[in-house]
Amino acid sequence: MTALEQTVSEISLLKHADLVRTTIKNSLKNQKQMEQYFTSAPIARFMASMMSYSKTKHMRLLDPGAGVGSLASACIDYVCMMDSKSRPTSIELVAYEKDESLMAHLLDMVKYARRQCVMYGIQFSYHIQDSDFIEECRLNEFTLRQNPHDAKFTHVIMNPPYGKIRSGSDTHKMLCASGYPATNQYVAFIGVAMRMLAPAGQMVFISP
Repeated sequence: MTALEQTVSEISLLKHADLVRTTIKNSLKNQKQMEQYFTSAPIARFMASMMSYSKTKHMRLLDPGAGVGSLASACIDYVCMMDSKSRPTSIELVAYEKDESLMAHLLDMVKYARRQCVMYGIQFSYHIQDSDFIEECRLNEFTLRQNPHDAKFTHVIMNPPYGKIRSGSDTHKMLCASGYPATNQYVAFIGVAMRMLAPAGQMVFISP
């Protein structure tokens, strides 16, 4: 067993992300302002297990509020543990996170994910957006009729923020024009993400 294989066998990608989550969650000064509610490992693992991956050769995974990457980690772990004949051969992760203080942790997670996927013979690529998911859609004149990354997602997993969207704001106007007059961020996240799913795509999320 190589040193990398031993490391992966001793601590999974999700465990790594959860260790970061538990270490930093009490030190974040703006957690309430950012509407941050980090997902624990057991819940993330359960959410990942709710989706099917065996019929997907090339997996495109969206996490629109990634935090330290717990939910994406759970999905990647789940795929790696599948039988090699039935699991996806490639994973492309697109993750959004607006909190700059979490970006280093998220980037560390995706680098660790790449090493783990290589060990299991899975191609891995990622796009990390250091911005708010809904606001980025608005700034890119995203009308919910197209995907900013030129392809639809086979899987979406998220624990969306629960903050309010000010009525009459540019973001609220964009959502209304697109058929989603949401005043809560979690409704907006779910509505926008649904439009970004590929045919037969799957989405799992936490909602109040």
